[in-house]
This record gives sequence, C-alpha cells and structure tokens, in this order.
Amino acid sequence: MVSVVGNARFHRWRVVIPSLAAAVAGIMIAVAIIRDETSPLDPALIATVSAGPATAPVQPAVVLATNPLAGPLPTPVRFAPGETVDAGRGVYYVDPRTGAVEGWQLPDTGASAYLPIYPTSPTGRYLRYAVAAPGESVPVRERLYDTRTGTARELGPTSYYRFAADDSRFFAAGEDGITITRVEDGTVERTVDLTAFGYAHEYARGGEWSPDGRHILLWFALGAEDPLIHRIVRIDTASGIVTPLHDGLLAQAGWSPDGQQYVVTTHTNVEARDTADDHMRWRLGGDELGMPGMIKAGAEPLGGITTPFYSPDGANAVILTSNQRALNEPADWRVHVIDPRRGVVLFRVQNALSCGRRWTADGRWLHVVGFRGDQAGSFLIAAGGSEMRFLGRFVEDVSPVDARLGGYLAREEGFAINVIDLDTGAVRPLTRMTGDPGWDVNHDPPWLNDGRMVVHAAHPGHGGCGFSERSGNLTVDEQR
Repeated sequence: MVSVVGNARFHRWRVVIPSLAAAVAGIMIAVAIIRDETSPLDPALIATVSAGPATAPVQPAVVLATNPLAGPLPTPVRFAPGETVDAGRGVYYVDPRTGAVEGWQLPDTGASAYLPIYPTSPTGRYLRYAVAAPGESVPVRERLYDTRTGTARELGPTSYYRFAADDSRFFAAGEDGITITRVEDGTVERTVDLTAFGYAHEYARGGEWSPDGRHILLWFALGAEDPLIHRIVRIDTASGIVTPLHDGLLAQAGWSPDGQQYVVTTHTNVEARDTADDHMRWRLGGDELGMPGMIKAGAEPLGGITTPFYSPDGANAVILTSNQRALNEPADWRVHVIDPRRGVVLFRVQNALSCGRRWTADGRWLHVVGFRGDQAGSFLIAAGGSEMRFLGRFVEDVSPVDARLGGYLAREEGFAINVIDLDTGAVRPLTRMTGDPGWDVNHDPPWLNDGRMVVHAAHPGHGGCGFSERSGNLTVDEQR
C-alpha cells in the first residue's frame, strides 16, 4: 500500500492507493481521502491523485444533444455602421472600430423584463439561452445555438459551466463532477468524478480553464458541514488527474495568461468574517507552489474579494477587496497589484468604484473608476504605480485587444454605445440602440476574443457605474 500525505489549509489529507502495480498499469483504482483534524493549518500543496475513468458509470454533468432542434430558432440580424439597432430581445456583437452590429433575436424567452444572461463563448460562435414552455413566462429549458451553422441543440441541467478559450470544448459541473464536452458535435470527451474530494454539484462555486486548455481550476463549497469553506482543485484535461490545491474561506483563483501560474485568495478568519479582524490572504501557485503573502484589509471590515486576474503580459496580478457588508450597500474597493514573479505587493489603490477594473491590452495601464478632487470618472494607473492620470468621464471597460480603446453604454436619446481613445480622451459615438440594452463588465464575456462588445437586450440597469454617492479620493499607496 502506498500512502501519500500532504497538508491543506484547514485539514490534512491522506491519499491511499491500494495497489501500486495497478497505478503503474494505468488501471483505475479506488481513492480514499481521510481528514486529519490534528493537522497544522498549512496552505501547502496537497497530494496529487488520479481521478481517471471510474469503476462505476458516472452521471455526465451535462448532456448536449447531438440532434439539432426544429424551430423556432434565433433570428440573425445585421446593422450597418450608424444604423439604429432595434434591440428587442437578443444578443448583439458591436464592432468598436466600425460600428457594425451583428446579432441574434431570441425566440420564446418569456415575458420577464430581463433577458436571462448566459456566458457567450469567447469567439462568439455559440450562444446559450433559455426558452419558456408554452404558456409560461419564466424560461426553464436551455439551448445552445451555433451562429456558424444556424442550428440549436438542447442542453441538460448544470450548476456551472465554462467554455475553453478556443470554443472547442466546455466543462460543466454536474451531479458527481465535471464533464468536458466537444461543443461542435456534443461528444463527451471526459467525465471526472470528484465525489472523493468532497464535491457535490449544488455547491459548485466557480471555475476557469487555463488559457492553453490543459487544466481547469474548480472550486466548490464543502457542503452543509463547511458551507463557507471552498476547496480548489486543478484538473488535467488530458489525463483526468485531479490535484487538490487549497481549502479556504470563500477561496477562489485566477490563471496567468500562459497557464503556468495562478493566484488563490481566501478570507482568513471564519469566526470574524466581515469584521475588522477578517483579512484577505493570497497565494501564488504553479509548478512550484510557494511565496505566501497576506494583505490586511485595514481598519474597515472586509466585505468581499473578487476573482484575481493578471495583466495580459503576466507581469502583474490584481486582487480586489471591498468593504461592502450587504449586497445593495455602496462599496469602496481596494485594488491590490502584485508582482507574481517576486510574490510581493507593488501598490494598492484605495477607494475605486465597482466597475471598469481592467488592464489595457498592452499591460501598461490599469483602468479604474473613482473620484480625485473635482475629477470624477476614469483614471489610468501605470503598471508600476508611479503615475495616475485622469482620462475623462467614466468608461465602463477597456478593450482586451486594442490598448487605446475603451467603451461605455450611455443613456443619450435612448441608448448609445460610445468608444473613447485612451491616449487622448476623445469620445466617438458608435451606434444607437432602442429597447433597454445592457452592457456590463460582470456579464461573461463583455468582449469577444476579436475585440467586439457583447450587448444583451432587454437587460435594464446594466451599464453605468453608480455615481449616486461619492466615495473617497483615489489614492495609490506603494507597498514595496
């Protein structure tokens, strides 16, 4: 018998492999993971174990039908530059360079004022949407529409799913683990059973593909026993090997652009969550785990931590923390910028607002929204924290492919999509839309891989940054 032991953030795990010969032969073996309550609270790497083909059939996490559906199907529409877009109920791709719009009006989406928002695939080829049963107003059945072939297929129920960066596959969290599916034909490529790791589908909380498609980071709550403790695991998409990485209070993670590193964030105090005694802990992980770090939230209570993200060049990583105590309360955000090569905090931005936080496509500037003296709107902060300049009126987001471009949804004689030159601050009206469209950085994704903007309608109230209450002045504090 081979026993591999590693320490987790809250518990020690012992991985018991009954037969070394079976492991060498590549035969699936039973894995038992045993919690050791006497373990020190060490956030080190946990043992790697195999979660390959199961000894018993595993229920697929989601079923994508192979046969296309008969109508009604989404209706493709196109609008020339300068032409007003009659939005109706649908999804629209707006080219910020030309103003041309390509969209699909969705049938049978119910009578709600809000079109349910589902992630569009990164290239824009696939749309996921929900349809209502005859006579019902609330959508209940989900479909996947292929904009290239004009066909739609039924999707089975799932609590969480994500497309790979090239649209070729998606993973979906289901009853016993995740299923990786080829999108074009619905073939199940791999099902990974995660039940031995404490997974239950109703507690899936988040996950991301690595940019190269080789791994998936998935985090899930540990059920009724520890509902606030999230376990993060790394899944090798080719082999199905599962590596438990970290247990932590509301833990989550984000990949580097090359897929070789990630940042994990957690709260630090279960009993004192959302109080001045609760802090945010971060760790860098990859081929060599290490470089532990902690950022204290300061005197104000720590209300939230968002998923960390890297600059496009991988030189910097960003973690966001807020003092928000309840969902509808205003919040000031602290933007922590980390050098992932050295594992140190470079600088921290105080009093940012809740939208527009993204690196420019060249990684030279971090865009934030807030106030400074009599200035209110968008600011660009140099990657090293040495400079902050006022851009102008607030910009909802900046382009992931064009380092000089930002955009926002404005209420101007209806609704307008405007773009802004990040070098000069010059604003250019792009297109007008009727109805009640929404473009929001929290939609997934707000931009396609080719730089087009993804707008949903009807989705009122999604666009804008909430200047109803002034926050404190933006400041940059060096942490080196």
